[in-house]
Amino acid sequence: MKCERIFSMSLAVVMLGLLSVNSVQAGIGWTGDVEPDTATNNPSTWTLSTLGYIGKTGSGTLNITDGSDVLAYLGYIGDESSSTGGVTVDGAGSTWTNDHNLYVGNFGSGTVDITNGGAISNNAGFIGNESGSTGGVTVTGTGSTWTNGALYVGDSGSGVLNIKAGGAVSNTLGGIGYSSGSTGEVTVDGVGSTWTGSILYVGRDGGGVLNIKAGGVANNSGSYIGYSAGSTGEVTVNGVGSTWTNSGGDVRVGGNFFASGGSGELNITGGAAVSNNAGVIAFGTDSTGTVTVDGTSSTWTNSLSLYVGASGEGVLDITNGGVVTSRDGNIAAFADSAGQVTVNGTGSTWTNSSTLYVGIATNGTLNIQAGGTVSNATGFIGYHSGSTSLVTVNGTGSTWTNSSDIHVGENGSGGLNISGGGTVSNSISIIGYSSGSTGDITVNGTNSTWTSSGNLYAAYEGTAVIDITGGGVASNSGTGYISYNSGSTSEITVNGTGSTWTNSGDRLYLGLHGSAVLNISDGGLVSVAGELRIDSYDNGDSYINMASGGMLALQGDADDSLTSFLGLISGTDAIRYWDYPLGDWDDITNGTLGDDYTLTYYDSGELAGYTVLTVPGSAAGDFDGDGDVDGVDFGLWQSGYPTASGATLGDGDADGDGDVDGVDFGLWQANYPTNLGGAAMTMTPEPATLGLLLIGSLALLHRRRVLKPRRY
Repeated sequence: MKCERIFSMSLAVVMLGLLSVNSVQAGIGWTGDVEPDTATNNPSTWTLSTLGYIGKTGSGTLNITDGSDVLAYLGYIGDESSSTGGVTVDGAGSTWTNDHNLYVGNFGSGTVDITNGGAISNNAGFIGNESGSTGGVTVTGTGSTWTNGALYVGDSGSGVLNIKAGGAVSNTLGGIGYSSGSTGEVTVDGVGSTWTGSILYVGRDGGGVLNIKAGGVANNSGSYIGYSAGSTGEVTVNGVGSTWTNSGGDVRVGGNFFASGGSGELNITGGAAVSNNAGVIAFGTDSTGTVTVDGTSSTWTNSLSLYVGASGEGVLDITNGGVVTSRDGNIAAFADSAGQVTVNGTGSTWTNSSTLYVGIATNGTLNIQAGGTVSNATGFIGYHSGSTSLVTVNGTGSTWTNSSDIHVGENGSGGLNISGGGTVSNSISIIGYSSGSTGDITVNGTNSTWTSSGNLYAAYEGTAVIDITGGGVASNSGTGYISYNSGSTSEITVNGTGSTWTNSGDRLYLGLHGSAVLNISDGGLVSVAGELRIDSYDNGDSYINMASGGMLALQGDADDSLTSFLGLISGTDAIRYWDYPLGDWDDITNGTLGDDYTLTYYDSGELAGYTVLTVPGSAAGDFDGDGDVDGVDFGLWQSGYPTASGATLGDGDADGDGDVDGVDFGLWQANYPTNLGGAAMTMTPEPATLGLLLIGSLALLHRRRVLKPRRY
């Protein structure tokens, strides 16, 4: 009996000891290093004045369940270095309320799990507070909430926040990777999962990552991604229903206005959506920013301006059906910036309700390819002096629509390349607007088109170069002013079969006050429905050059004589043709109808009502330019061989390299005999005669190669 009493008393002592290590009172349980922990002052009796520690110097845990409540003034989980602390708040009605701040990993390591409707509230929340600390918080399940003042995920240490399966976190200011050397990551995962705050820094001075996926939602009043020098920020919003809304605020990807540096990245993929006021990519000097909008229904909505390269280096890629909208677009906006936008793939679009600037202060690039589309009101390329900028529209279905005007080289240097079936449309076109500016446009390839529904000003006060080649098509419905003001210069080339420039307005001025050259060659066609006026003030600096199948079509029936055709032209009659025997340009009035040019009136088809002046081509080896390749041409080559430099076509230079050599003979041989419809052949050697000529020429080549000059 005595032994039994002693055993019973010993068991009671052991049980009391166990309760001091693992206490449970009304759904509140704790183990290990938890302070304060006395009979009268423990987690079940803490108040809003209590400094509560879970893992102050060692390891401790706190579990709040079954609708229980814990109070504290300050909460520390993993307070000192090498300490660890863990807190779980589980179940509807289970709460932990901190009147002031909550530290999850203060100097040590801390974790918090809020599950199944549990709730924690505090003033500021810190996950990974001090250097070397680590903290992790998970908020999971419908009704599970964490309510903060400011929230820092990786303040000076390393922090992770997971919001999933309907969990919700709210705060005022939010920082992920807030201080230098810190790292932070937040994931908002699943339908119903939300993170709501005011201003958000993803990588303020440290490194921050935000993932919003599978229908997760984040709401802020404005955000910075990679705020300061040395910081990095990355945000990925992925999946249908995943959204990041910055109500009434801007999203700045890379840098800030007040300091240099910072690197930011924003990825919008898989049908996700991001919205904000202004979007700024590479906000500060020496900053870098990249935004990718990829996939069908992936959208980035900017209700105000969008800057790609505000003061740093910015990149925007819109691919595979991604959609970006903005009020106005600004690529390479301020000094020292650079910006590049690529819109690639069918369904990929960038829509600007107002103006689009490609290169405001510095160098901007816009690439529209593989079916991508860009639209805006007025478009500028190379806006300020010192800007050198380029727009490329390449591929079938690739379009750039300017509902108003287009300015290529406003005060700087602007280039527009349309190729591979790309299309550009606008109202008025102004190329090389101000003195010192340059505008360069190329329309190359079948189905590549540039359509101006209004006037065309090529070289308003500056310089303009327009090349329409390889079957490209350009047209303007209004008046064409080529070299509008004094001091302006322009050159327009229409070259290649199918290459056309259609002027359907009332006039085309070629050299109004400045100097202008129009080159038409190799089957290129220029048509003028109204008045053609060349060198309006007879300065002698504007003219048309025509060669090798070039065609000029003027409204009216004037095919009976060149005089009649030139009567359709106002100003001067400065049309020149390439005189092959002369090897230089000559005035069309010195040519011979049928040999050097033809006149044809069309009463049907696309050119119905037009008379077309055509300068026929010349095959390689037609050294006398009479429209055929024959023995006379061989004689010219033979007379000119060998000439080392300064040779012309009439000397036997078929390839235009300035000499007469065996290559030129080979070109003559390859095209013999050819009749291009010009004058009848003056000499057509029989095959036997040709054989003798070839043998003789080969012997001549050999002799001239092996003989050495005599010495005297």
